[in-house]
This record gives sequence, structure tokens and C-alpha cells, in this order.
Amino acid sequence: MLCRYQIVEIKVTAPIKSTEDSSRVKQAVLNIFPDAAMEEHEGKLEGTASNAENLKRMLETQKIRDTARWFLKKNVKGGKLSFKLNKQAAYAGKVNFAIFAHPMGEIEVQIEPEENESIDDFIEWLTEKEEQNEGES
Repeated sequence: MLCRYQIVEIKVTAPIKSTEDSSRVKQAVLNIFPDAAMEEHEGKLEGTASNAENLKRMLETQKIRDTARWFLKKNVKGGKLSFKLNKQAAYAGKVNFAIFAHPMGEIEVQIEPEENESIDDFIEWLTEKEEQNEGES
């Protein structure tokens, strides 16, 4: 496992609609990025996180690593990874990449690896399959 990718720069933004409870929007973000430090500014939550290990674990648990790898590689621009997550799914503890706009808005995520690291290598780490040792079930 390439543990060096546990620490990256993750920027998260999520709109808070007038019909939403801001604590639920914050919980949706924390379900994906538990170390996110969030602040509310003018109708949206903004924050940063540095650990993608929980997202990696969720992709594995949901068995969507191959799809995630394909989707994430399509969303790399200028050495940064940008994608959106469905807020309702995140609140329920699930990863669901938002392809179409949702009336309630999405969680916007931008990930940049540490200096001198490759975003492609980060995506491979995030979506890699765990190898089991012989004799393990």
C-alpha cells in the first residue's frame, strides 16, 4: 500500500440551501472526510482535509474502485483532481459521484497531492485493490 498518499490537500465546498440544516450538510462531508475542518460562509460550507483514507475505504467497501478510477482519471486538470459528490448519498455514508447537477447542490472536492507527487499515482493508490496474503480468507 502506498501510504504516502494518506496526506494530501483536500478542499471541500458544499452549498447550504435554505431548506437544509447546515449540521446535516456538515455531517455529509464528515462522513467522507472525517478530518475536515469546516466553516460556514455565506450559504456554503468550506473546509479542508488532509486524509483520503476513509474515501479509499468507502470505495473498497462499496466495490466501486474500478468505476471510481475511470471517473476520477477523467476529472484531472492541471495536476489537480476535481469532482462532485451527491450530498444525500454522503449523508447516508455512501460515495456517489455526481455527474448531473442536483437541485440541492453537490459536495465539490478538489484534491492536490503533495509537491513532487503525481495525481495519477494518487488515484491509483485511492482505487487500488488490497492484496491478501496467502492463507488469509
